[in-house]
Amino acid sequence: MTLIDRIMLFFTASGETPVTFGWVHIVAFLIFISATFFICRHLYSAEDKYYRRFLLISWIVLFSLELYRQLCFSYEYNDGAPYWDYAWYQFPFQICSGPLYTLLPIALLKDGRVRHALMAYMATFSMFGGIAVMIYPSDIFCSYIGINIQSLIHHGLQAAIGILTLIRLRDKLNYRTLISAMCAFVCALGIAMTLNLSVHAALVANGMDDTFNMFFISPYHPCTLPILSLVRDAIPYPLFLITYIVGFGIVASIMLYGGRFIIETTSKILENIRKRKNGDEAEPDAEE
Repeated sequence: MTLIDRIMLFFTASGETPVTFGWVHIVAFLIFISATFFICRHLYSAEDKYYRRFLLISWIVLFSLELYRQLCFSYEYNDGAPYWDYAWYQFPFQICSGPLYTLLPIALLKDGRVRHALMAYMATFSMFGGIAVMIYPSDIFCSYIGINIQSLIHHGLQAAIGILTLIRLRDKLNYRTLISAMCAFVCALGIAMTLNLSVHAALVANGMDDTFNMFFISPYHPCTLPILSLVRDAIPYPLFLITYIVGFGIVASIMLYGGRFIIETTSKILENIRKRKNGDEAEPDAEE
């Protein structure tokens, strides 16, 4: 056995698959909540350069962990003999893969429409994907110990960055920002469809039957997302695609306007607390 095989055996160590709402999930969720509070507390109004540095560091972490994920799922055994076979279904271009493609441009680009659109995407579509998985992570859990850790870190950091970005955009949470997010989403959807059609054709041409279903919109494979899987089976594919886009657009709207409501309500509560505190401190001085 080569050194690489020994390293891969270590990284692909298996254990019992965690369950939703089990101790692994609960501990991970509590860590996620605490980390998100800490990140937002220190960066919600920090200078832009610190926000950019945080995103750059986050991208390096997520990119490194994604490389590990790709290697693990491409390393296989057959009768005790290790071999490499790329897992096409694990190709990193899903909604939850967004941070791998958006964080670096957001960290490096000058302020402008493109950067704003990517930030809007992170604060809506990407944030929803991360939060949804952290609440109900059944689809990400597997027998690989390291992959479970990687998945929880990825989606937790994705959600935390989305929440932080939403707060930093608090003065721009309007329909223009929603449109910017939708434009970024449609562009990503177009890339996903192009990949689905071209890679499927290439796989078939090479006699391979691997599943390749980016954004779960491939016309050649079923959609496995909750609710949308039922829609995919019930209506023609073009109508499913329209429903998919409209459905995620509604979700993005809820994330943006719901976030704005929470931020405004929290700000009012904190402001009232400050006024009462200042009033209580002023009363003794007035009596003197």
